[in-house]
Amino acid sequence: MKRFLDWLKAGGAEFSRLRVTTTARGGRGVVATAAFAPGDVLLRVPEPLLLTVDQAARRPDVADALQRARSSGVSTNDGNLALALYLAGGDADCFWSPYRRALGGVDHLPLFWPAADVALLAGSPLAEDVAARKDDVTATASALGLDDGFAVAEAHVLSRAFEFDRGKRRAMVPFADLLNTNRHQDRHVDFEYEGDAFVMRAIRSGVVGDEVTDSYGPKSNARYLLNYGFALEDNNDEAGRSRDDACLDVALPEHLRAARGHAWLPGCPALRIRVVSGDDAAVEHALAAFRVIAASDDEFSQLEREHLAPARRRGVFGDGIERPEMAARAAVVGLASTPFVSRRNELAALTALQELAAETAAALAPPPFDEDESANRRHARIYLEAQRSILEGVAEACAVKAILARQGRRLV
Repeated sequence: MKRFLDWLKAGGAEFSRLRVTTTARGGRGVVATAAFAPGDVLLRVPEPLLLTVDQAARRPDVADALQRARSSGVSTNDGNLALALYLAGGDADCFWSPYRRALGGVDHLPLFWPAADVALLAGSPLAEDVAARKDDVTATASALGLDDGFAVAEAHVLSRAFEFDRGKRRAMVPFADLLNTNRHQDRHVDFEYEGDAFVMRAIRSGVVGDEVTDSYGPKSNARYLLNYGFALEDNNDEAGRSRDDACLDVALPEHLRAARGHAWLPGCPALRIRVVSGDDAAVEHALAAFRVIAASDDEFSQLEREHLAPARRRGVFGDGIERPEMAARAAVVGLASTPFVSRRNELAALTALQELAAETAAALAPPPFDEDESANRRHARIYLEAQRSILEGVAEACAVKAILARQGRRLV
C-alpha cells in the first residue's frame, strides 16, 4: 500500500485529510485524518492518474482485441471491456503497476466463491445471475483468446470503474475506489470532473476517525452482491422503503398452451416480474397475468377479443416485417394490464399468486444466523432473508385481497 500511496503523491494526487486503514466493518476503507465540512475537497486525482477507456483502447494489444470483439459480436460493455483488457495484460512493471497491486483480491465476489458458498444461493435469481456471468466471462475469454487473468480484471472493472463528467467518461480512479459504500442518502462525498482532475467533495460534515464513504448507487442487494461482494442489512431508501426486489415467474400451465399460448409470450415459458412489496404495482402485473391463466374459456375469449389481441396489435407495424422484440413487449404489456373480469376469476388469480409467492419463498433457504459465520455466508443470508421477506409479504397481501374479493370488494 505504501508504494501505491507514494505513486499517487508523486503523480500529484491530493488526499491529505484521508487515510487508508482497516475500518470498523473489518475490511479496508478510508477514514478522515481531519475534520471536514460540506464542500471541502477530500480527494483530487489528476488526469494522468486516471485510467480512462480512451487511454486503455489506444494500447495496441487492447485495440486489436477490441477489434476482434466487435468482429465476433462480443459486447464492449460501454468501455468496461477495454479497461479489463488493459488491466489483464501488459508489463507488470509499467506505470500502472502500483495501482494493479493495490487492487486486491476478488474472492469476496460470488463469481469466485467456492462451490459450497455458491450453493447457498440455490433457487434464487442471483444464482442464475452468477451462472450467467460465469458463462459470459468464459465466452468472452474464449472468443478473444484470453487467460484466467481476464476474469479477475473484469471483476475489478465492474466493481470499481467510475462514470463522471456528466456520464461522458468512464475510468478507473485510484484511491477513489478504496472508499466503501454507504446507503445513497448517507454517503459522505459526491464526485465530478473539475478542471483537469477527478474530485471528491464532502456533502456532509465529519470528524477525525470517521469512515468516509461513497455511494455505489442506489441498488438492490442482488446487484451489490453480484458486482461488489456484499449485501446491506438496511438497504432502504430515504423513505424507509426496501431497495431489494424478488422475482415471481408466472408461467402458463402446459395444459393451456395449445389454446392460449398465442396470447402469452412468444417463445418464453414464463413472465418474470420483479416485486418489491405486497402492495407494489408489480404485484398487480403478476395478478393480471394470472387472470388470463384462471379465466374460463368464455372469459378468455372475452379478454382476447377486448384486451389481449388489441394490445398485441399495437406492437406490430402494417408493413409485414416481423419484429419479435416489439411483439414480445406488446404481449407483456397486454398480460400485465389484463383487467378484472369476474369475482370468481379474481379469487382464483389471487389464490394462484399467493401460492406462487409462498412456494417461491419456501424454496429459498437462508442459512441461520451464526456469530462466527463467514463473510460470504453472512452476505448470502442477508440477501436471501430479504428475498423471502418480500415474497412472504406478497403472499400475505394476496390473502388479504382475497378476503376483500369474497366480500364483493376489489382493489384496483
